[in-house]
Amino acid sequence: MPELPEVEHFRRVLLPLVSNKEPLHVTLTSASPPKKFPSADELACLENKDCFVQSVDRKGKLICLNIIRRTDDSAGGLSSNNVGGASSVSALTVQQYHLFLHMGMTGRVCTPNARQLSLETSKKKTSDDSDPDPFPPPHTHVLFQVGNFEASFSDPRKFGFMKLCESMEREFD
Repeated sequence: MPELPEVEHFRRVLLPLVSNKEPLHVTLTSASPPKKFPSADELACLENKDCFVQSVDRKGKLICLNIIRRTDDSAGGLSSNNVGGASSVSALTVQQYHLFLHMGMTGRVCTPNARQLSLETSKKKTSDDSDPDPFPPPHTHVLFQVGNFEASFSDPRKFGFMKLCESMEREFD
């Protein structure tokens, strides 16, 4: 099971997902994800160009991606340009989501460019073994992407979990 320093490392690996300009894309990649994962239908609310990661927090062994979804509800009847003194009136609606990750016993977060910190892969490679680890690694269940940055959550034994909530009062406090 990943210990606290490893979970903190995974949180830091996910920090480049934080952006106010580039939207978050979440893709379920496994045909049979762990039982404690949101379904593709549940994650559909994050599959648009209006979701942005505000922060990546950790409490104990639980990682939380704080996500906002901004939608522009334009009021009808007014022009979208400023011709003749009329201006557009729009109300920005912000909805907050929290995506919780727990690594379980064998879960890990990695990126194409960063070697992940894990007890199993901490062995030094020989000079003959110069090929980088494949990305996404085997047993990847979800991919996160913001702009050019990608990260994956993989868990060979499927003991980890992901949970999507609109409130984090009970789960994280």
